[in-house]
Amino acid sequence: MTAPNGSPRPQSANEWRAEIAATRAELADTIEQLAARLDVKADARRQLSRLADRIRHKVLAGKAPVILAAAAFVVIVARRRRADRRAARTAAQS
Repeated sequence: MTAPNGSPRPQSANEWRAEIAATRAELADTIEQLAARLDVKADARRQLSRLADRIRHKVLAGKAPVILAAAAFVVIVARRRRADRRAARTAAQS
């Protein structure tokens, strides 16, 4: 005799227990999947996190040259000021 899904029906009690345990495991997996689909808050958090990552990536990718140029400008200005101060001190000491 076969089960509705085409597999042979278990004959012994141990086979029945194994089939029941397998069915319970399948049902537990199905319930977890359904619960995950119905968890609106978690889904919204995942989508928001993905969106934030994409925005962060685009903003940083687009501004990297600007940030590097600004950093170079700051370094150049700081070096010039330092050189000007040294020259002023040297002139004052002479």
